[in-house]
Amino acid sequence: KDTGEPAFSPDGRYMYFSDDATPGGTFDYSKDPNTQIYVIRRLDRETGEIKPFVTGPGGAIQPTPSPDGKTLAFVRRDRFQSTLYLKDLESGRETPLYAGLDRDMQETWAVHGVYPTFSWMPDNKSIVIWAGGKIRRIDAATGQAVQAVRQVHGIRGADDDQ
Repeated sequence: KDTGEPAFSPDGRYMYFSDDATPGGTFDYSKDPNTQIYVIRRLDRETGEIKPFVTGPGGAIQPTPSPDGKTLAFVRRDRFQSTLYLKDLESGRETPLYAGLDRDMQETWAVHGVYPTFSWMPDNKSIVIWAGGKIRRIDAATGQAVQAVRQVHGIRGADDDQ
């Protein structure tokens, strides 16, 4: 029904993607995102096996592996708030990191993706993501967010003096 947002592990072995896992063969609007609409699946490119990788209440979307291959960042809905999570790929532990995201589009037809793409910085220490109308840099250890871009092409934003 709605499969997208592919991302490869740094070593190229795995491909992660989000997938509408609700029952039935057709798309329905206004599903309850607090249950599970989307899951993140993982394709093992060596064996061809596809397995659910991140599941559960609030769904899981926009899989984004860290450059060192140790952590998977993703978005999950916590009640009515879209939240950035980290999954430690060795232990499997999932931890909420930042709850200031804009609302994801799990309950709608997300033809252009369920949440805007985001990226890890090359040092694995922070994630750059769209949230609250701005591009923010989130510290992967503390969840502290700072505005990542203050001035673009000489145009100053309203809160640039802060």
